[in-house]
Amino acid sequence: MSSECLKKVELYNGQNAIVAVNVHYGYNQEDSVILNHASIDRGLFRTMHFHTFTSETDCDDSNSKSSSKLDVDFGKPNTANLRVEKLDDDGLPYIASDLYSGDILIGKVSPQSSDANFSLKLRHTEKGRVDQVIMAVNDDGRRFARVRLREVRSPSLGDKFSSMHGQKGVVGFIEEQENMPFTIEGIVPDLIINPHAFPSRQTPGQLFECALSKVIASSGIVGDATPFSPITIESITEQLH
Repeated sequence: MSSECLKKVELYNGQNAIVAVNVHYGYNQEDSVILNHASIDRGLFRTMHFHTFTSETDCDDSNSKSSSKLDVDFGKPNTANLRVEKLDDDGLPYIASDLYSGDILIGKVSPQSSDANFSLKLRHTEKGRVDQVIMAVNDDGRRFARVRLREVRSPSLGDKFSSMHGQKGVVGFIEEQENMPFTIEGIVPDLIINPHAFPSRQTPGQLFECALSKVIASSGIVGDATPFSPITIESITEQLH
């Protein structure tokens, strides 16, 4: 039902970008692409990533060196060696708090040992904003906590993009808008792709659809760019002229 409401059958996931086929200072060799820095600042290709962490009330995943079995429960560790300022008294982080590498995500303590560390800490590459916190009981009767982090990411060097035709490319350079090429009308592209990328990927349908999209944009009609459609290059050329 949600797919029908979002019209995902007709409109697939993705974003429409203004693309220029051009060689730009050699930063888009082969099939690498160049992105417009201003387009990224406006939110182009910005995505949201979710990462869920789960921990139970046992010491199997603890960082403690103690080999004895201790009673472990969720709680805020009382130690100056851990970064626990984002945790509530129950050991779980506040909603909408920003956590970074080294912060304690889920606090776990033991009444038998104040020095033992059973807490779950974010690793070097992990960070985000707390989006959801759940505490419940599993089938074994043990309490568990689940925390979901939300991280907003913008395109960066090395990210890979692809069109619906499979025309893939890696971001090789992020150019400032004032250094980007522009049309006589002043239109600046969001993305520049090298013309040599099309023969290597063998995607002539990408150029076919680009020409059709120009007809659609200028005439305000709905076009059909699906494979094996009866539309021809000659008919598109005639409409462009």
